[in-house]
Amino acid sequence: MASISRTQQTTQSGATTVGRSVEPSQPADVQNAVAPAIREHDANDSHVTLVKVLRMAETQVAAAPKQAVPPINTWILPVAAAWFIPGLGHFLLKKTGRGALLFASIALMFLFGLFMRGMMFTPEKGADYLTSLINYGGFVCDIASGAFYLCAAIFGYSQPDMPGDVHDYGTKFLVTAGLLNILAMVDVFEIAAKRRD
Repeated sequence: MASISRTQQTTQSGATTVGRSVEPSQPADVQNAVAPAIREHDANDSHVTLVKVLRMAETQVAAAPKQAVPPINTWILPVAAAWFIPGLGHFLLKKTGRGALLFASIALMFLFGLFMRGMMFTPEKGADYLTSLINYGGFVCDIASGAFYLCAAIFGYSQPDMPGDVHDYGTKFLVTAGLLNILAMVDVFEIAAKRRD
């Protein structure tokens, strides 16, 4: 009688078995003895395959080149220029279109913040930890606007914190202008370091 191939088949007794060539006329105890060995062999094959995949992944990760920190003289001047005058770092790197767009965007946001009488943050300790974090974080964002912030401070712009939607939006515009310039400085660093075009 032809043997049953390695697929699920129904035996004469109605039970299903999975295995190698098993004669349907063999006793049930023989079939039960063969099945665990087959399952163990399949499990070993799966384990070996998994180990191979993990070793290949480890090899690829280990072979990935690490980016070295570029010399400071290649990026310090463009980054400093990008902080002082938004967009100037891109102009120095011959990215005039991007530099002009950043300068216009940051300048307009900062001016809108001034027109709306937004508040400039000062680095002072607040009543609780969260207030102190907001004050110091807001100050960093304000000063990141570079020459815009310095001009406003020199000419005596000082707006106290007041309730009101317009005033609140003005404060957010001032902070957002600084945040955008921080992103511009990061972009200048990556371009100067030859990490992107």
